[in-house]
Amino acid sequence: MYGHDSPPTLGDEEEEDTMIGLTDQQFDGWVAALRSGKYPQGFGQLRRTNLTRLDQYCCLGVLAEAVGGVDLMDDAGFNYWNSGLEDDLEILNAVPIIVRKQLTILNDEGKLSFTEIADWLEQSRSKIVSKGEKAPVK
Repeated sequence: MYGHDSPPTLGDEEEEDTMIGLTDQQFDGWVAALRSGKYPQGFGQLRRTNLTRLDQYCCLGVLAEAVGGVDLMDDAGFNYWNSGLEDDLEILNAVPIIVRKQLTILNDEGKLSFTEIADWLEQSRSKIVSKGEKAPVK
C-alpha cells in the first residue's frame, strides 16, 4: 500500500479527547523493541504461533509483550480486532484508537518493516505519549 512512500501522519483532528497515552519510558521501550530484531514480524494477529518457524508479531503485539508484559502465547491465533482481547490488554488501550488502526494498516496492508514503523511512531510521538497521566500497565 505505502511501499517506501511516506505513510500518512496523524493530524490534530484525529487525536482522541480521552487519550491517556503511553509514558515516555513505555514509548521508548516499544520503539527500541521494534528496532531490536528480537521480534519477527507477522501480519493479521498480535502474535502468530507456528510450529515450523519462529513466532511472529505485529507491531501492536510487540507493544503488548515487550512493554506491557502480556504473554500472548495463551491467546496465539487471535486477531486483536475480533477477539475481545482489547479488554485484557490495557497497554494497547493507552494508545489512541486512530493510532492503533493506522498501525494495523501500516503493518498488515502496507507491510512496512518494524524499522519503518518505529520511524513513523517517532514522528507521531506527540499523539501517543501522555501529557501527564500515567498509562495503565498489567
